[in-house]
Amino acid sequence: MMTKDELKNKIASADTNAIGCIVDEIMATPIPWFFTNRFPQEADQKFAKFRSYMANKFNVAATEVFICGSALLGYSLSPQKNFAAFNDKSDIDIVLISKKLFDKFWDDYFDDYAYSRLHGCIYTKTAKAIFKRFVDFHSTYSQKTKTYMEWERQTTGYQKDLQVYFDFPDSVSYRVYRSYSDYRQNLIKNIYDIKNPFNAEA
Repeated sequence: MMTKDELKNKIASADTNAIGCIVDEIMATPIPWFFTNRFPQEADQKFAKFRSYMANKFNVAATEVFICGSALLGYSLSPQKNFAAFNDKSDIDIVLISKKLFDKFWDDYFDDYAYSRLHGCIYTKTAKAIFKRFVDFHSTYSQKTKTYMEWERQTTGYQKDLQVYFDFPDSVSYRVYRSYSDYRQNLIKNIYDIKNPFNAEA
């Protein structure tokens, strides 16, 4: 697992092609920092059980469940957070890879757009996420569509389960990416923006 200083040095000397290699190294982290820190004697088993739980709860493959954000490396990769360390107030960001789920919610979003049910900042946030090829469940969805209500019933209680069984903090969020390569591309964007802060997205 790369330390903060190691990553900073790699980013400082990286050209465009090297950024992709840095991202591949980050994504190849076998066990997220959160698990090695919380469960030093059984991190691999706990992480495997977490992936299995999420797979069953969200109907995705266990190999398509990932931890991102500061819980992955112990520090943030958000360009705005300057490598801030994971702390007691940090949330845990989960990534699920599922084209089926992405397409299902994208269809609902498009229906909402067609019938003018996406307004103001909700439309902006939704369109921005879809452009990046993920669906974000961190914020409240604009409409209680049939798809969303069924999804809520299926996934209810997962935050509490993660707290009880895996010592997660209160704040947990997740995104559904269309593909692994889309997840990778968004992480490339983060690293590029760290290296080029004046070009970073606001």
